[in-house]
Amino acid sequence: MEGANAQAGRVAVTAGALSKCPIHDDVFIDQMDSASLEDAYRIGAAKVRDCEIDSDHKEFMAAIKRIVEESAMDCGYCAKNDD
Repeated sequence: MEGANAQAGRVAVTAGALSKCPIHDDVFIDQMDSASLEDAYRIGAAKVRDCEIDSDHKEFMAAIKRIVEESAMDCGYCAKNDD
C-alpha cells in the first residue's frame, strides 16, 4: 500500500498546488497557490469519502498540508548543481 505522503503529494500535484521537478521525480515544488491548495483538500476529501484512499479524513488533510508546507520553491538538487 502506498504511503499517505505519496498519496497526498499526488493529490496536491493533480490540484496544481505542487509540481514535480522534471529531473528529480521525488522532489515536490510548491506553486504557492492557495486556490490550488484548497482544490487539493477538496480532491483529497472526495478520495477519502469514496474510499479511494485508505485514511482518516483528518489525517489525510494533515498529510496534504504537511507535504505542501515541506516543499520548497525550487529543487534543491538542481539549485545545488547550478552553482
